Amino acid sequence: MSADFWLLRYFNPHPPTVLNIGLALSVIAGICCLWRLPISLKKRALLTIVFVPVSVAVLLYYSLWLEQVVFGDGI
Repeated sequence: MSADFWLLRYFNPHPPTVLNIGLALSVIAGICCLWRLPISLKKRALLTIVFVPVSVAVLLYYSLWLEQVVFGDGI
């Protein structure tokens, strides 16, 4: 997600589209790590259902924090 924001900051292609792609790739990477855990299929599916909304919320909060604190562009 940080690399996505860095690319947006310096190259500025299409910010909403690239931000959504970066968010999706971050969540997919987390899901791939989650599915490699040595637990049952049922538990992995349940954790995935919980992981997706929680990770999206955390990453969106992180993106707002990053914009305000690191780049100085407050809302």
